[in-house]
Amino acid sequence: MPRFRNPFSYEFSFTLDCFSVYFFLNENLYVKDAETFSVPHNHTECELRYFESGTTRYTVGSSEYICQAGDYLLVPAGVFHAQLDFESGRDDRAQFNLRFSVSEKSKGDEDSRRKAQTVNAYLGAPRFVHRDTRRLGQLLHLLAEEMYDCLPGYLITIKALCAALMVEILRPLGCGTQVFPDEKQKYSGYMRTAIDDFFTDRYLEPVTVHDLAREMKITVRQASRVIQNVYGMTFSRKLREMRLEAAKVLLRMTERSIADVAADCGFETYSYFFSAFKAHEKISPQAYRQRHGKTKM
Repeated sequence: MPRFRNPFSYEFSFTLDCFSVYFFLNENLYVKDAETFSVPHNHTECELRYFESGTTRYTVGSSEYICQAGDYLLVPAGVFHAQLDFESGRDDRAQFNLRFSVSEKSKGDEDSRRKAQTVNAYLGAPRFVHRDTRRLGQLLHLLAEEMYDCLPGYLITIKALCAALMVEILRPLGCGTQVFPDEKQKYSGYMRTAIDDFFTDRYLEPVTVHDLAREMKITVRQASRVIQNVYGMTFSRKLREMRLEAAKVLLRMTERSIADVAADCGFETYSYFFSAFKAHEKISPQAYRQRHGKTKM
């Protein structure tokens, strides 16, 4: 890990869900060997200390922790902490550390208040995580590289990395808490995939929104609302657009008659296909084939 050319410090805030997050970074973001030593001290913010290599005895308040590579400590705001087992000449220790605070963005609804209470309770006590998955270490390495290289746009990247770090720090709370209500997002993602699959697999069949609702085990009203949210259109319009796109491919790539193309693509009558195609493309199927087709009628 390269050392920073000049001392620096950055402090900035950003919004994460219903929280205002503050980060403070300085040249001690990454330290090695003797630089890891510290006397008892505290901060007005929380501190994250990630142990990249070596074994360290660290004290937080009245508790003592033996920290190894891949472990990390969350030190609450105001709590005294220190690393006191410094041995001259050791060069196997490397650590990342930064400071942050989290507050409720504004006096919001009950859901926001519950989230804030959960996060405050979690960050209000020392947290020792043994053998992390190393995602934190990977993010911290990227953060240090951005701070060192100062490439165009590095401050934007730093903020994004800090947001990812904040999520990783709070991730042990789990999705069963108010902080990460991502079960809803999972369900929405599932529904979108299911709808995509439905249209891909069955767009040539004489299906309706009732078939989709039945397949997804939801009401017709729910199915209609989800389709509107996902595609910005109704079920019938989405189905018609998929069929028209399939018809355009056949018109361009084959010599099949217009009537056969209409039937192959799920349109019950030629007249309906003709009017729908012209409304969508602003030209007739014949004119489209003449303009874009590889072969002529």
